[in-house]
Amino acid sequence: MAQSCLPAGCIDAIRVALVDNCTDIAISGATNGYLFNCFRNITMTENNEDGDETVLKNDCGKKCWSSRKCDDLKDIAIEFELLNPDYELTNLLTGQPLINDGVENIGWYQLEGQNCLPWLSVELFEQVPDENCTAGHKYRRIVLPKVRFQLPTSEKEDPFRIVKFAGRTSPADLANWGTGPFADSPFDFGVLPATVQSHKMEFFDDTVTDTLTGTCGFIAVGLPTIPEILEVVVIP
Repeated sequence: MAQSCLPAGCIDAIRVALVDNCTDIAISGATNGYLFNCFRNITMTENNEDGDETVLKNDCGKKCWSSRKCDDLKDIAIEFELLNPDYELTNLLTGQPLINDGVENIGWYQLEGQNCLPWLSVELFEQVPDENCTAGHKYRRIVLPKVRFQLPTSEKEDPFRIVKFAGRTSPADLANWGTGPFADSPFDFGVLPATVQSHKMEFFDDTVTDTLTGTCGFIAVGLPTIPEILEVVVIP
C-alpha cells in the first residue's frame, strides 16, 4: 500500500460533540455538535511523566545494574483562541447556561459550584497539499476522543476581544468510537478489544470541510454505530 508523505498545513476547521462521561459514546441531539473555523494559535502539548530509574551499586559505588520504567502519557493539552464571542460554542464547551432575550442567545453565565464540566470529542481538520500538487487538498484529521475544557479567559486586542480556551484529554475506549459522532469516520474498530484506550487518533481523510455542514454552528449528533467486538480465537 502506497504511503502519503504530506507536509504540514493549516487547520481549516474544528468540530466538537458531547460524549457520555461514563461510556465515551457520543450523546445524540440536534445541538450536541458544533463546527467552527474562526480560531487561531492552536497548540497541542503532550504531558509525559518520566519513568522512574532504579540503580543498584556495590559498596565501592560501582553501578552494577540499572532499570528505567517507560514514560507515561498523562494527557494532551489543547489550546486555541476564538476570534468571535460565540456564546453557543462557549455553552457547549463548558456546559454553562445561555442567556436568551426571547429571540436569540446574547450571553452566558457561570453557575456557582459547577466544577465538573462536560466531556467532548474534538476533531481538527488540517488542510495539506495533495502529494501530486495538482489535485487540490487532503485533510490530516486529528481526533481527541475525550477532552474537558476549562472556563474561557479573554483579552482585548483593539478593537476585538479574543477568547481563549484550554482543555486536557482523558483516555477513551476506541471500541466505543464506532463511526464517530457524525457517522463519517473511516475507522472500523470491530477488531479492537474494548480495553484499548487512546488520547489521540490521526489519519488522512478526503472530507472537504465545506461539506461538513455548509456553515459554522450547531450540528446534529446521531447515535454512532458501535461495531461488534470480534471474539479472538486462540488456536493451540
